[in-house]
Amino acid sequence: MVEAGKLRHKIDIQKFTTAKDSYGEDIKTWASYHKTYSKIEPLRGKEYFDTQQIVPEVDNKITIRYKSGIAPTMRIVWGSRTYEIRSVTNLDERNIMLEFLAVENPTS
Repeated sequence: MVEAGKLRHKIDIQKFTTAKDSYGEDIKTWASYHKTYSKIEPLRGKEYFDTQQIVPEVDNKITIRYKSGIAPTMRIVWGSRTYEIRSVTNLDERNIMLEFLAVENPTS
């Protein structure tokens, strides 16, 4: 369990949705699903070569209080940073805390 004082990063968990524009056409966009405080811990960084350039990538462990319905298809936004959720774990299966393994890609 994480102490409340360690949950100091205010994040926005977003879900990919389809909405209608003013012409009635579908547009795909990210919408806020849940705003909460979290603990963000960088785990490791790496670089890979993609489209003739080196792209940095940072793996992170993000912990929040339990919230049902969060899936790896969602993303996390903290300030100007965006994290792609790779996995969601209900710690000890007690519905108290959730832990995400997420990747920050500075080019996103």
